[in-house]
Amino acid sequence: MTGDCHCDPKDYFPVCGSDGRNFHSPCYAGCKEVVRNGRMYANCTVIPDGQASAGLCPFECNTLIPYLLLNVLGYASGSLKIMPMFLATIRSVEDRDKSTAAGLKAIAASLLAFIPAPIVFGKMIDTSCILWNSDSSRKGSCSLYNIAELRIGMFGTVLIYKAAALIFILLALWKVWSIKDWEELRRKKTDRIKMNGDAEKAVSTAHK
Repeated sequence: MTGDCHCDPKDYFPVCGSDGRNFHSPCYAGCKEVVRNGRMYANCTVIPDGQASAGLCPFECNTLIPYLLLNVLGYASGSLKIMPMFLATIRSVEDRDKSTAAGLKAIAASLLAFIPAPIVFGKMIDTSCILWNSDSSRKGSCSLYNIAELRIGMFGTVLIYKAAALIFILLALWKVWSIKDWEELRRKKTDRIKMNGDAEKAVSTAHK
């Protein structure tokens, strides 16, 4: 480790300066001495106190508890719609089409959600990578992410998907209200045919 500027950006070994700043490696911090078995560094020219420790600086997340609570509420409320949506699907078609409707619903969910979601989110996560751990032959894993970009991309994508889903759910609900109950319609039709048949019998009996 030297204090000059000839540092290799591929050598990613983050250190935390005593001033609370993160550095790409001890070389970027200008550290010249290693103490405590490589866990502490001294004589770092870029840091006022000249001290640094291995690893990223700790940070506090004051919104962790609200975030977890909102996620729990979101997943709980999201699971409540599964059965009503399934019932709405099979009650919107005739008996002979119920199995087909359930199958088409599963196919649509796979084509629109389960298959493209890993691709979309994987691409979004990859684009927020700042430093790839790669060699000359292939790209490896990501060593450092742009946290702000990752956060905005992740939750922005989720928000767009959920907004689109909400619009389609509202359209489906509006359509469901206008769909007749097939069982009730069939029962009324049967009763009407029976009443017409009884009326015809009564008329023919009266003529006799």
